[in-house]
Amino acid sequence: MALTNIEYGSVASSEVVNNNFQYLDDKISSVSQSLSTNATALSSSISSLASVVNTNKSSAEEADAELQESIDDITEDISELSTTLEEAIYVVDAYRSGANWYRVYSDGWCEQGGCVNVGGSNATKEVTLFKELTDTNACIYVTSTNAYFNGNWDIGVVAGNILTTSKIKLMVGRDGSGGNVYWRVCGMCKTN
Repeated sequence: MALTNIEYGSVASSEVVNNNFQYLDDKISSVSQSLSTNATALSSSISSLASVVNTNKSSAEEADAELQESIDDITEDISELSTTLEEAIYVVDAYRSGANWYRVYSDGWCEQGGCVNVGGSNATKEVTLFKELTDTNACIYVTSTNAYFNGNWDIGVVAGNILTTSKIKLMVGRDGSGGNVYWRVCGMCKTN
C-alpha cells in the first residue's frame, strides 16, 4: 500500500483518506516496532557495557588497593631504614701511617694510637694526640714492644696517663733495648 496524494482544496473519498491513515498507521507501527527492537538491543548493550565497566572498576579498585598497600609497606621500610641510618655509628675520619693511626666515629668517639721511643731507664715522654679530646675522661692503654727474653727484661714497667685533652705522658721503668712503647687512647673527640 502506498500513500495517495490529495490535491490541496480537493475532496478525497473516505476510502482514500482511510487508506492514507492506514498507511501512516502501518508506518508508525513499523517505526515503533523498529525503535522498540533497537531500544531493547541498545539497553542490552548498555547493560553489558555497564557490567564490563563495573568488573573493570572492581579490578582497578582492587589493583589500586594492592598498589597502595605496597606503597605503604615501602614507605614504612624506608622510614625504618632512615631511622636505622640516623642511629647507626660509622667511621667519619681515619688515618694510618706505620704504627700511628686514628679513627673518628659519627657519634664523636675517637680511637687513636701509635708507637714511640720513650728512651732509657725511668724515662718519660709526652706525646701529642692526633685528635684532641673533649675532656680527659678517656682510656689509655700502654704496652712495650719488648718482653722477657733470655732471662732479662728488655723493657721494664710501662705506664701512661692523660695530661690534657691533647697530650699524654708515657713512662718506662727500666729499659734495655730502646724503650719502644705502643699506646692507645679512646675517648670523645673535640669537634672542629
